[in-house]
Amino acid sequence: SAENRSSVVLFTRNGNGEFVCCGNCKASVAGNANAGASNKKLVKLDLHLEDWETMKNSTFFSQLLETKTSRVNASSLHVEVIDPVSFRSRLARMVLDGNVIGAFGAALDEANVSATERSIVNGVKWVKSYLSNSDDPFSLEAMAMIENMTKDFP
Repeated sequence: SAENRSSVVLFTRNGNGEFVCCGNCKASVAGNANAGASNKKLVKLDLHLEDWETMKNSTFFSQLLETKTSRVNASSLHVEVIDPVSFRSRLARMVLDGNVIGAFGAALDEANVSATERSIVNGVKWVKSYLSNSDDPFSLEAMAMIENMTKDFP
């Protein structure tokens, strides 16, 4: 029902690939969630993707819908960072393409954050830090997207 809906940010991935941010969605317990359910620990949810118009043309999002037969070698994904401007542009592009978790990881790597200190909250902090000193339209758009997704963070 409408009063039992929650607003959440949906992240998904295909297999062991990168997590892709699918944007804001509304989640509610499905109408027939308990019909014939033998395991009461599982809950069926209905998800309504609110950012469909933005996401439907995203390369990362459309790749989720394709069947992948080969895996990408993780070492081939490493990109050498040459200067702060190109790094900031890369982060902004990752966010705008829906690879928000990848952007968090890249920002944490660049900041040399230890494995024990890595978290989504720290990823958000570092992405915001790298994007905040720019007047580039892509960086500003990415920053606004991160701000919108994290407005209810502690």
